Amino acid sequence: MITIDARRTLKYKYFNRFSKFILLGNNVDGRVSVQFEEFKNWEDVKARLKRIIETITFEGEWKLDFYQVPENYKIKLLYGYYKVPVRGKNLFHLQYDEFIGEIIKLHIDDSMIHFYFLSEYVSFDDNAETYEEYLNVNVYEDFLTILLFNRDGKKKN
Repeated sequence: MITIDARRTLKYKYFNRFSKFILLGNNVDGRVSVQFEEFKNWEDVKARLKRIIETITFEGEWKLDFYQVPENYKIKLLYGYYKVPVRGKNLFHLQYDEFIGEIIKLHIDDSMIHFYFLSEYVSFDDNAETYEEYLNVNVYEDFLTILLFNRDGKKKN
């Protein structure tokens, strides 16, 4: 039997595309391959973030946060190991207990960040009477879309 489970999440965020951005990986009781990446501005994010996200490796408990930060930001450690900026706006986070799949695809432009996660699990039932009952395939598709609204410091109504 084949089961497909698709979940969609939509978020709205304001951001300043001329700010600096950082990607912080925190190993809780596991590991994530990205520890710290700094981006000069939104153009740098669009050029580099896709490759970073689509090639991450992880296991156990971990968290990956993407922040907009001021030019002179500082990183502080909580609990002696957990990295967060002193000032910053979290645009998204990915973590071990959410919809992260074996296959990760990312689309990023000036108006959105869109993630596609795909996982599949195959199991076998030795007590099944037919082949269709013997083989169980579960496919999980998760979509996370973050719609971005520009806030570049100019007052707008």
